[in-house]
Amino acid sequence: MSRVPYLRVVATVVPVCMIVGCRSSTGLGTKAERMLEAAVFGTPDGVRDFRRHLAKLSDAGDEARQRAISEALYIAKDERATAAQRAAVLREAAILVHDDDLGRIEPLLSDADLGEAALFVIERVPGERASKTLKRTFMAADHGGGDHPPTVSAEAVLAAIGRRDIDAVSRNVLRDCAAQPKWERIARHALARDGDPASEAIVSSALDGNRPGAVTDWLLWLDASSSRMAADKRRELWRMAAVHPDPMLRRVAFARDVSSGDAVSVAMERLGDSDPRIAARVHQSLLGSDADRVRDRLVSIATGEVDVVASSADRAAFSRRARAAAIRVLIAREDEDRGRIVDAALESDPETKNAVLAALADAPRDRDRSHYLDLLASADSELREVGAKGLLALATADSADAEARDRAREAVGAVLGAGVGVDARIAAWSVLAKVPDESAVTLVRSPAVQPVDARERAAIDAAKLAVAGSLDNGAEAQALAKEVLDGAKNRGQRQRAAKILVAAGGDITSIAREFGCLTSWHIAGPFRGPDEKTFTQLPFATTGIDPSVPLRLETADGVRELPWVAKASDDIDGVIDLRFVSNEANVSAVAYTVLQCPRAMKAELRVGSDDQIAVWLDGKLVHENFVARGLNVDEDRVAIDLDAGRHELLIEIGQNGGGWEFHARVVPR
Repeated sequence: MSRVPYLRVVATVVPVCMIVGCRSSTGLGTKAERMLEAAVFGTPDGVRDFRRHLAKLSDAGDEARQRAISEALYIAKDERATAAQRAAVLREAAILVHDDDLGRIEPLLSDADLGEAALFVIERVPGERASKTLKRTFMAADHGGGDHPPTVSAEAVLAAIGRRDIDAVSRNVLRDCAAQPKWERIARHALARDGDPASEAIVSSALDGNRPGAVTDWLLWLDASSSRMAADKRRELWRMAAVHPDPMLRRVAFARDVSSGDAVSVAMERLGDSDPRIAARVHQSLLGSDADRVRDRLVSIATGEVDVVASSADRAAFSRRARAAAIRVLIAREDEDRGRIVDAALESDPETKNAVLAALADAPRDRDRSHYLDLLASADSELREVGAKGLLALATADSADAEARDRAREAVGAVLGAGVGVDARIAAWSVLAKVPDESAVTLVRSPAVQPVDARERAAIDAAKLAVAGSLDNGAEAQALAKEVLDGAKNRGQRQRAAKILVAAGGDITSIAREFGCLTSWHIAGPFRGPDEKTFTQLPFATTGIDPSVPLRLETADGVRELPWVAKASDDIDGVIDLRFVSNEANVSAVAYTVLQCPRAMKAELRVGSDDQIAVWLDGKLVHENFVARGLNVDEDRVAIDLDAGRHELLIEIGQNGGGWEFHARVVPR
């Protein structure tokens, strides 16, 4: 049969079938079924054309709609179509299905291939009849059993219920499920989207329990329920949100208050909020407001004459923060009374004093240095962090003269000895790197200076290099640079350390070899691109290599010879850039060298590569890492045992594109 568009075939089939009275179990005439099969399965694109036909029938009359559903069900059950095609046909029929057609769709929920598509169709049928069908399906899927259990999961059915326009039937299902831990998240989110005021207790209980997604659901419910709720009730709920422990909820409530009211008045009310984002927004609002309007109020709060009314559980703490925030705004506005107000606050109760010091720690006054030193000695870790922040802020500014730089280094020593967190320690090392001198050598080399993590290790190394660069003592500078080289992974820092060593009279190749780097290689390539299955199956021997003899490769085009090219590294890590071999992507190259061991030793081979790498030692594969990556020094480490004498080392390096390099070094273990 020649390819005929489906719609043309149907146009001739329908009249004939109306005359032929013979009917099959599908409701179609037998002859109509045969004509349908010919149209759908007789051409390569018949299923696609049939789906397009269904998509155009959304406004069809009831008789045409019913017939189209029958045809869709007939094709959906015909195994000559793939499972994906059958499911797609059933999904396309969703626009045609009404609630009185559900009896024809529901049995398909038990079909392994069509269950999900049937759920898709039922979900899109409005009304309680479809909701009841989904309720039955959910209960069957949740409890199992029955002669024809659904193939769809209970979770998928409940999610479908939640996505529909919620009616009385589905609302009851969701409320029941909200009390069950395994279903509560789906049910709560659906009820929140519905916005029914009667669901407030369910949504708010999740908020009080700090469950995942509870804040999002609460805000969704507030938004959806606003049109059904009295204004005073709505305002009360938003007031609850404004003081809720969850910071996200407070931020949203604050943003809503600002957008719907007077920003300055809202900022005044939230002057003591503990959330840093809200505090920053409040600060900016008051900083940019009309001076005459807020100045007197800010002064009254800053001096303690007026208390901020707050709904916070700890009103005293809120009030102290409000006073400190008001002082901070007055300082930023360069108010003429700011100095007097700060001094008065620092002479008040300890809690207010500490709150003011915390508020000013980003830009402290030099005369308050002793206060921050006192905080640094506090038993309270939070106060120690405030002390460190204030001292380091002063130290950053202390660089104008030798005396100021001395004070900065003293501050760094005090912070590092105070048991502060890693972020404060990193900040201290950064300050030291800006004011290095000979007096800092003891600090950076102290046995007590142990990095907490890789970030602090990098900060310490940067400080060591800064100190080394400031020294007149060449031997001391070299010692610090070598300490960095011995452990730093950062390539930039290692290269800066190498420059210090070279400036002190060292040779970079000799220095690299001192750290075990292999700097002299013979390179051959390129050849076939890296493939994970064949990467380690080299088309030549991996031992007994003679660099004076080209590699011979058997290829589909015959024998190919690759000459060995001698290459020496002038990099501190012995890195060899392979782009001189080829600028192509998806190729490989090999590097060959010989190790001479004066004695037997247990060693560690450390390699890095861009991209893939495989290593053979004396012809034995000892390491393989088939990965696309950039080069990191010492990224791969392999334990090896070396006998005294000569050892052959062969490395294959794959190239996906971009950079193409490798390095290797051998160190005792």
